[in-house]
Amino acid sequence: MSVLPKQRNSSSDDNMIPLINIVFLLLIFFMVAGHIQKRPNASIELPTLTNLETPANLQRFVEINADGMVSMDEKAMTPEQVGDALSVISTSERMTEGMAEKSNAAGELTAVELTLVVDERVTAAQLESVLSELRPLKHIALSILVEDGA
Repeated sequence: MSVLPKQRNSSSDDNMIPLINIVFLLLIFFMVAGHIQKRPNASIELPTLTNLETPANLQRFVEINADGMVSMDEKAMTPEQVGDALSVISTSERMTEGMAEKSNAAGELTAVELTLVVDERVTAAQLESVLSELRPLKHIALSILVEDGA
């Protein structure tokens, strides 16, 4: 009498295990990758807006907190110091990247992108003090960061 090992019935559940593993690995990857982007100061409460477009580049921040304190690149500054620093940055970035001669299809010089992060409790006068320093600067593309109200 020979004893043969019983053949196991393969079920479709055994074929699902690799798929489940891949799904969980993708889930973990996107959970980690979603938190890598640099976020501005978390204590600033953003105003809400519906039907908004997300800016593509969030590298340079000028932040105004609820007390009206202004900071750029995580350094406290006065609005005048922000204007001076941005004029230097704008000139140096355009020169180092060869952007002084580079232009878009309309023949305009390429702008340096800047994101303004303003607490919703900031008054119009406090915001105007910063905007008045940014207004004379050429070649600055200004975005204001808000929360999606939808």
